[in-house]
Amino acid sequence: PEPVRTIVFLCFGAVAGVFMGNLYSFLVLPQITGLPPLLASYFPFLAIGLYCCTIPSLAGAGRFYCIALTTFSGISPLFSVDAADLVSRSMAEIMGIGSAGVLHLLFFPVGGRWWQSRLRKTLLREASEACRARLSTAEHIFESGIRDTLLQFTANAFPSKEAKRDMLKQTLAVSELGRLVIELREYIASGSSP
Repeated sequence: PEPVRTIVFLCFGAVAGVFMGNLYSFLVLPQITGLPPLLASYFPFLAIGLYCCTIPSLAGAGRFYCIALTTFSGISPLFSVDAADLVSRSMAEIMGIGSAGVLHLLFFPVGGRWWQSRLRKTLLREASEACRARLSTAEHIFESGIRDTLLQFTANAFPSKEAKRDMLKQTLAVSELGRLVIELREYIASGSSP
């Protein structure tokens, strides 16, 4: 729900993975002869990322650490050390993740106008689906969509309390309106008199 926070964690994982991968590639790997020493020397580096993956708040950083470590550790059948290539790829990886974070922060901030208008459009789409969907599946589809939208709403920050309050009013109003429409459609379909 928070892309900038996620990208910051990915960036930390990438930087740590790139650093440890380069450290392994330049200091440890040239001294290795054979598969068992390779596995034994690589496991402590990989264990750091695997341990981070077990902690929910660091899981994204741990996964990206493991990806960056395996990418930049230089393990290949033909061993060659090309420092310029490793530094170039490392910088490209980190700059790519950082630019994605900056773009999300500048153009698509969570809780910003774009996100709020997207949430409003999603709410209106859910309400119209309650009117058009088959009656047998309308309630399930509507409840699922509204629940997802409400979870997005509660998981993200808003610029002010008034904006959050207004958005909550709209969400609850659309939720009640959709339920009312579905109940009215079921009542009309049953053919019973009031």
